[in-house]
Amino acid sequence: MTYPSDNIKFPLSKAKERYKEDRSQFSSTEAMVLKKLFNATSVEDSEQRTLSVLNRYSLDLVGGMKSYVWWDLDVILQKKSSTKNIQELLRSLPEDSSKTYIIFRNPKGRRSCPRIFHLHVYEAERHAGEERIAFLHEFDPEQ
Repeated sequence: MTYPSDNIKFPLSKAKERYKEDRSQFSSTEAMVLKKLFNATSVEDSEQRTLSVLNRYSLDLVGGMKSYVWWDLDVILQKKSSTKNIQELLRSLPEDSSKTYIIFRNPKGRRSCPRIFHLHVYEAERHAGEERIAFLHEFDPEQ
């Protein structure tokens, strides 16, 4: 079976090279995320617990779409469930009727930083009939 998108060729992104360059300075992706985003050396010593940042390693997006990553350190410590985290993310999104938010979590085997709970959030202009929030993947509760 083929799909219409099978023949779409996406332009190469510089994100992969940026990621490799940044990652080479750290012992793990987790260490990189903790240091670069949370200014911490461990999950426990970070003062900030949740963070939403522009995705430095995003695909090249078109049409003004923006890519963010929502990080939460409390899920790994089992102080919070992934379900509660998603609810917090939804409450944090601006109530802007002109925007739509597409939320995605990579499957377990495809996560670059599997121990730290994070979601990809894409923001785009909302068109007539579109939902304000869309999920591209069902989330399995992990804690």
